[in-house]
Amino acid sequence: MDSAVLTVTELSVQLKHTLDAHFSQVIVQGEISGYKQHVSGHHYFSLKDDKNVIDGVCWKGTSLKMVLKDGMQVLCQGRVSVYGARSKYQLLVSHIQEQGKGVLLEQLERLKAKLQLEGVFSQKRSLPLFPQHLGILTSPTGAVIQDMLDRCKARWPCRITVFPIQVQGGRVTEDVLQGLRFFHALCEEERPEILIIARGGGSIEDLWGFQEEILVRGVASSLIPTVSAIGHETDTTLIDYAADLRAPTPTAAIELVLPNRQELLKRLAGAGQRIQNYGDTFLELCTIKYKNLYQRYHGFDRYPQEPLMQDLDNLWDKICYGIKRGLEKKRTEFLRIEAKIHQKWGDTRWADTQISVWKDRLVHNIKTQIRQKEEALHWMAHRLKASSYKKILARGFTLAQTESGSLLTSALLVNSGQSIKLVWHDGVRTGRLD
Repeated sequence: MDSAVLTVTELSVQLKHTLDAHFSQVIVQGEISGYKQHVSGHHYFSLKDDKNVIDGVCWKGTSLKMVLKDGMQVLCQGRVSVYGARSKYQLLVSHIQEQGKGVLLEQLERLKAKLQLEGVFSQKRSLPLFPQHLGILTSPTGAVIQDMLDRCKARWPCRITVFPIQVQGGRVTEDVLQGLRFFHALCEEERPEILIIARGGGSIEDLWGFQEEILVRGVASSLIPTVSAIGHETDTTLIDYAADLRAPTPTAAIELVLPNRQELLKRLAGAGQRIQNYGDTFLELCTIKYKNLYQRYHGFDRYPQEPLMQDLDNLWDKICYGIKRGLEKKRTEFLRIEAKIHQKWGDTRWADTQISVWKDRLVHNIKTQIRQKEEALHWMAHRLKASSYKKILARGFTLAQTESGSLLTSALLVNSGQSIKLVWHDGVRTGRLD
């Protein structure tokens, strides 16, 4: 080995001097991708054509005549240099001139418009509320799948089948299509209820495999509801429009498709308490109405109405017993359902809807019972009023009583010199018999 031994830094410095000397002033045409303006004010991006990519840097203070963004076709003037810390060559840009819209974005817009016109993006299905089996198409290694599994375990533990795919490069489209075929080929008992296609963020080139027309159509025609979780929130791919649901990130996809079991338990407990409180309130209102009716008609003297008053009391006892028994029955049924949910999460698919329906049905039944009982009470009160002895007294009859109030129903019950009380419809007089 005759050549002098160089350190990495020495080699990097020599390369930098060589590039600075031979590429001190170049003009490069390309499409901006992965643009980002740093908090320092510097602009970082990539310039690309259909085969290669070079990093570009535009320092703070450089005069720019346009707002840079991904997809712009530009002419960049500057010099080529080396960033030694990463052993990468890059273009230090001093002037930028726009050349038109990026070829890739133009191609995507045309394809998007074509598919939209065909109605490929219009068929959206609702996802099951409580899925027990998820299928995830993503890289089996890395932070994405681990974060998704952790989030699933924390929210709603369920079965997960991972189909490994390449998330970048030339095999992305075929891998995802193969995964879709795999899941659809499973028998109904083994087939996931939801499919999630996931990967982390990246440039338009990194995500290009998820833009292919054949894949977009494959996702749209999936018999299993699909969720697209590609990239970060600002990243958009065509399968986002084809999927039944688009998630801003892979972990957000788990939060969107899986319920929070702790929150569900709180809602169940709250619903049970509200039902109990609702029943108690109705019972209390019924009690108040009964007391008002009772006080309204209690002013009648006892004698002719005693059987009716007793009937009224018996009727009230039946109302209270019926309502309490109905509430207790519903409470027992609720506790049974709640226990079933605790034992097996798989049976909660209909829980939210069932509780709402059950509550509405219970409220309707209680209202119907109270309305019927009120009608019966009003009928009894009307009958009580119609049979009042005061109506008979108003026609000219008189009621004879002893001083103590006992009813005198026969002349044989009255002795000479005895004090009696005579009751008319408009007053009472007392006297002594001769």
